[in-house]
Amino acid sequence: MEDDVAKPAIQRWTKARLQALVSGNSEETPRRVLEQGLRTSTVNLASSNTSSVAAVRGVEQRVDLPESFFVDSAAQSGLLDLAPPPQPFVDSSVYAASLRTFDVRLTDGDQFRRPGDTHFAFVVPERAFEDTDTLRQAIERGILSRRLAACLLMVDFPNPIFSRRREQLLEHVPPDIAFGETDDFSQDVAHAIRTSATATQPGTPEHEFAQLWDAGEGFKAPFDALLQDYYTAFAERLTTQEGFDSYMRLAESRRDRVKAMPITESPMLFSQTNVPSRERTMVADGRVEEA
Repeated sequence: MEDDVAKPAIQRWTKARLQALVSGNSEETPRRVLEQGLRTSTVNLASSNTSSVAAVRGVEQRVDLPESFFVDSAAQSGLLDLAPPPQPFVDSSVYAASLRTFDVRLTDGDQFRRPGDTHFAFVVPERAFEDTDTLRQAIERGILSRRLAACLLMVDFPNPIFSRRREQLLEHVPPDIAFGETDDFSQDVAHAIRTSATATQPGTPEHEFAQLWDAGEGFKAPFDALLQDYYTAFAERLTTQEGFDSYMRLAESRRDRVKAMPITESPMLFSQTNVPSRERTMVADGRVEEA
């Protein structure tokens, strides 16, 4: 169903939509394309391939984790050919201890309650396929340059979804500009961000973008170096109980965002925990910061 129907339908719709944008037969603007790259308006779900019960019972010694929890691999490595992440794993005993610590259970809030996680462990939201395909086709059609897409996605890259920092960059994109109105839309967007008042202030997403843009067309090597350092950092933290517990809290924060979306149809979409609802973000050294 997904491979034969859903994804091809999304690709056909995106092709028609962007063709209309390029030909001038659409009221849509390139800003909407950027919104799909910088905002999270919908998600897909990813999980471990390991059964939670098998991990808890020690049948499986390790639990594989979805790489898309840590980085936007579909866009960054799959689309832009940046360094792919190693397969993340956590020891089954560490995973099982987190389930106990956070009182993980599956419940409908009424008559059904079962201790433990969903069938497949660690279900988390990831970037929607439709957003990645929109970026892919926009690059192929020349609406966005690979350089602009890479620089935008590398801003706050440890948070592949729900990034307030990336979304803030939309403030510098005119809402009503039409494709073809300028000689180079991507250059204009980059210039607007780099010349903004906050671009010289360290710590702002505009400043981060400006530094990334300065890597030039040869951005792959320096971007890969940033990613590799991050991959090493989170892999090391996954070897400790404290590190994985922090990722469980981060996962719960992202699930909370999805629970507020119209696409959530059942309280048993995710397992429930005792983790307080709070905004949490990943940083490039693999730590999780709480608001």
